[in-house]
Amino acid sequence: MTSHFHACCLALALSGCGVSPARLDAAPLPVVAPAAPAVSVTAGPRDAVRTFAAPDARAIAQASLAAQPADQGHALETLWRWLTGPLHRYKPATASPVAAPAWQPQRFMLGANLPWINYGGDFGANAWSPDGGVGRAAPRQKLAATLDRLKAQGITHLRWFMFCDGRAGLRFSADGTPTGVDAYMYADLDAALAEARARGVRITFSVVDFGFFQPGELSGGVQVRGHGDVARDPAKRRAFVQAVLVPLFDKYGTDPVIEAWDAVNEPEWATFGVGSFKPGDAVASTDMRAYIGEVVDAVHGHTRQWATVGSASTRYLGLVKGLGLDVYHAHWYDHFEAFAPLAKPAAKFDLDKPLVLGEFPTKNSKKSVGQILDAVQGAGYAGAMPWSVLATDDATDYAGAEAGFAAWAHDHRAQLAP
Repeated sequence: MTSHFHACCLALALSGCGVSPARLDAAPLPVVAPAAPAVSVTAGPRDAVRTFAAPDARAIAQASLAAQPADQGHALETLWRWLTGPLHRYKPATASPVAAPAWQPQRFMLGANLPWINYGGDFGANAWSPDGGVGRAAPRQKLAATLDRLKAQGITHLRWFMFCDGRAGLRFSADGTPTGVDAYMYADLDAALAEARARGVRITFSVVDFGFFQPGELSGGVQVRGHGDVARDPAKRRAFVQAVLVPLFDKYGTDPVIEAWDAVNEPEWATFGVGSFKPGDAVASTDMRAYIGEVVDAVHGHTRQWATVGSASTRYLGLVKGLGLDVYHAHWYDHFEAFAPLAKPAAKFDLDKPLVLGEFPTKNSKKSVGQILDAVQGAGYAGAMPWSVLATDDATDYAGAEAGFAAWAHDHRAQLAP
């Protein structure tokens, strides 16, 4: 029987998303007019807005993907899985053909979030960029210049978003089942790895962003977001792993430039009862754990690289514990300080692997970059990566923080991992 607490939460969730218990079907997805100049995606509670200009509509070819209306049963299914979570817990594989390496940083790992040249458009093509991503001349030149800049500062660890919200690089069948990557994706990835290899940079690729699982829409002939079924539906989840990730991991699983695979950036904002209380817009925590667990198993089974997740805060590490991660990444922004203090010792989180501060602000923080780095190094973190080099949101001012960052790196150079 549903407890009074769960009943209250159910009512709150339904009212919060404007849905009555008698009507849980989602409204049709909005279709943005072809002339719309940009798409804005709100990036979670840090209020970062990712805006990406689209070409003039007259130059846009027919999109290869069509928007998929939300399943009318998603809200009910998400609520049911939330209420009966213990019955649907994911059990990670106990063994894998290729053993994951142990995390053995000799010193503090100092890196940075790139996090993209063009959000969602770096790897693969879409109607906005029909000739692919960073394999093209202009994006590759920008990448090379950025990597040169970072190398001069001693930054050799980079976090880079790959498929983001699914707007490019992926192929889906008519019912939303992933079928593989497009003809440009590997060429773009080869170009990215070549530039990184030439500069001794190692990369953690974040496979998808949380928006991948949120309700989708069409903009200028391109579908953005709308792939929640990749977590909800076991068959589509398996297809994503087998048709997209396993070939990717088999091809690049021993490349030393790739340090780790992040299964999903900040899954909390797409997980009901964790960072979202709109059941029609989120997936159940058990489904998100199943997605993460299957990706981790694939990393361990087909690569010699680490598996991780970009948790939005140390507050939410429970979502990813027990899934076989090789290193934990957690993010910190000022609004988390009250309930997830930056200086809390890493040992207090009861983790089985080291903890890295995977994101922290370079803008609009009460703490300087040096203060943040001092705090987490003192707390026993294994490393830290500022947000961000190239994003344009309200937590990014790498240029403004660059001098302080470089000074800290210089003063602690004997303690930094190569």
